[in-house]
Amino acid sequence: EDGKPNRPVVYEDVREDTVIELINWNERKAEAEAAKFEEMASLHEKEAERIREAHEKALEKAAEEAKARAVANEEKKKMASELRALQEALARTQASLKQVEAKSASLESKLKTLNEASNANAEVKAKLRNESHTVAGLKGYVSRLKRHKARYETLQKDNQKSEENLNGLKKAYVSTFATLRATKDNVEKLATEAMNLKRTRPTGAWSFGSTSTEKKNEKVTCKNGHLVRLYPRNGGGWACDGRHNKGGCKSGCTGFYQLRGVTRYRCSACDFDYCGKCHDFLANGEKEPESWKERKVTCTKGHELRPERYNTNGWACDGRKEECGCLSGCTGFRQLSTVERFRCRACDFDLCGKCYNSKKAGIVPVGKTCYLKAHTGKYVYTANRHASAQSSTKGTKEAVRFKEIAPGRYVITSVDSGKNLQVDKSQGLCRFENQNEGAWETFKIEKHGNLIFLMSHLKTVVQVKPNGTMYAENTNRQAWEGLVVEV
Repeated sequence: EDGKPNRPVVYEDVREDTVIELINWNERKAEAEAAKFEEMASLHEKEAERIREAHEKALEKAAEEAKARAVANEEKKKMASELRALQEALARTQASLKQVEAKSASLESKLKTLNEASNANAEVKAKLRNESHTVAGLKGYVSRLKRHKARYETLQKDNQKSEENLNGLKKAYVSTFATLRATKDNVEKLATEAMNLKRTRPTGAWSFGSTSTEKKNEKVTCKNGHLVRLYPRNGGGWACDGRHNKGGCKSGCTGFYQLRGVTRYRCSACDFDYCGKCHDFLANGEKEPESWKERKVTCTKGHELRPERYNTNGWACDGRKEECGCLSGCTGFRQLSTVERFRCRACDFDLCGKCYNSKKAGIVPVGKTCYLKAHTGKYVYTANRHASAQSSTKGTKEAVRFKEIAPGRYVITSVDSGKNLQVDKSQGLCRFENQNEGAWETFKIEKHGNLIFLMSHLKTVVQVKPNGTMYAENTNRQAWEGLVVEV
């Protein structure tokens, strides 16, 4: 009305203020995020500095241990030189002792002659007294030589103790060196991450790449076809899944908590593990003998047993109800909290890892002519009544055959006589007595690596003594009890 142009509508002013406020808010947010990223980078730098200081302290400790080890080496060298000097002195003393003994024998003969002639000649009596004094002096010299010998033996014992202390220092050095290497790797990893945080500003979630440099092997995979890779963290709470393959685990693993410190290859996606020996065995393309075929292990109603991942303590191995008992020594409930478990949930049937593996074929070549080799390098000889490992050759009299009369229960028959190996109930003596297939002739077989162990109806394990005789006296599973099956 007054001739002036109309002002813009109010909505446009409001929109411009809103945009400006939104821009200012975005700038404040960006500044806050930048401050947050800088704070995180500072924290990582402090953590790297702390670990670097720990690394320096560990290096100082290693230097002190090296110094102590050098002092121990010097002491050992000094004692070795003293020992050599004493050995030389002892050799000279022994030579002198022989001469003295010869001289003493000669003087004693002379003394006897002089005693016989003493009544006839006074001059001979005087000479005899002089010779007696000489013999007494020689006896004193011999007593001093014996004291020197005792001192030499004491020094030898001290030297052995010093060598044992030196071996202990060597083991401590190896352990410290491994710790230092792990600490160094952690320091380098944190330093790299700190530099990346300082130089870059990620827009998404933080992601720290793995620094693992394990060697890939495209030959060995898990059960689902994924590659297994070298796993750096190796505690004791794992088990090699190669124990389910033909022939079992090459490291002798039958359950969990048995492979602390053993090389580990893992597929994390499938929770699948191989020990170093099984991995190398598969990587080289080796195979088990064709005659050792694998078979499913079932419950009493024919259902296949499956590994039970969640293993509580409130269970018992049903293998304890059989004649030879449970191979893990189970006699009731709440005894197998750390033992591997195989289960049929429909029938509430359980087996421990050792009993499960003993029922799988592949432990021994059933029906094949084979030979049992003991820790002494000798083969079991079957021609005599009493079983013994005394033969160095493989012939008809050393040949045996395994027969499976029930799942996991075997009879061992001599090819030469046709008699079965049995364990005497009263003495535990092993002998080839008759052709029965009863309790005395029945064995459970447990396999560890390439060794088998024969458990008798007495729940004792057959062993071969150094003289070759065979008894079932205890439950050990060591060198004396281990047998090798050669086809």
